[in-house]
Amino acid sequence: MTPVSKNIVANFYQLFVIFVNQILLVPAYLMFMDINVYGDWLVLTALASFFSMSDLGLSDASNNLFCIKYSAGEKKLCEVILTNNMLFVVGIAFIVLLLFIVGGNLLDTASLLGLNAISGEEAMGIVMVMLVQIFTIMSGCVFDAIFKATHRAHVATYLNYSARLISAVMIFVGLVTDCPLVVMAALGAAPYVGCLIYKAIAARRWFFCSFNIDDFSFSFIKSLLNPTAGFAMLLIGNAVLGQCYTLVINAAFGALVLVQFTTMRTMMNFVRQVG
Repeated sequence: MTPVSKNIVANFYQLFVIFVNQILLVPAYLMFMDINVYGDWLVLTALASFFSMSDLGLSDASNNLFCIKYSAGEKKLCEVILTNNMLFVVGIAFIVLLLFIVGGNLLDTASLLGLNAISGEEAMGIVMVMLVQIFTIMSGCVFDAIFKATHRAHVATYLNYSARLISAVMIFVGLVTDCPLVVMAALGAAPYVGCLIYKAIAARRWFFCSFNIDDFSFSFIKSLLNPTAGFAMLLIGNAVLGQCYTLVINAAFGALVLVQFTTMRTMMNFVRQVG
């Protein structure tokens, strides 16, 4: 198969995984989780998901630049690109997690977020696990540049969406067994950690990067952030529209309306993605 054909097949696999996550998993939540608990879960998921754009589009810009420089044979610069991208993601993760730890000890999280069935302490535990999952995914995207530059983008797609599929299965198991919510969040995050480890090992076969801290350059990161400013605004806008609605609707109308709204939006998003 040609690289184009492989990518087409991988895209169909991507749609299948999206179908499982957005169509099949939602009824499982409704069947096995109390409506108020599910409403709180959606609020916490929305809060954590907001930070999925915290790299401000740097990873996409870095991946594109890596492919260009790899094709030009500038291997040393490729190492610099990967190192700066990874250190930026790790740095952002450290700052965000630290802020949540401090904030969780100083603020009444349950009241602040309008939670009805989940305590503040449990909520912070769930959010922290979800944030680890998000930053694990972002770290994995750094290695996607290697797969794309070596005409193996389909491999990255299979890995990313296989992790997402296994995560959905693990969450389903957590729902059926009625395990604590923090444990269920950890079960959902575990496949992404495994995916990151596998990517880090597999990518070394095609391009080895030592991630030398001496290659870090703030000016280099700044040079990448400047052209992505517009894209960053788009990410922030989508995050506000997508996640803030969840927080506002929960505060104004309660868990039942939030679940109805989120379920319908999930269905419409799937139809839009298929189209």
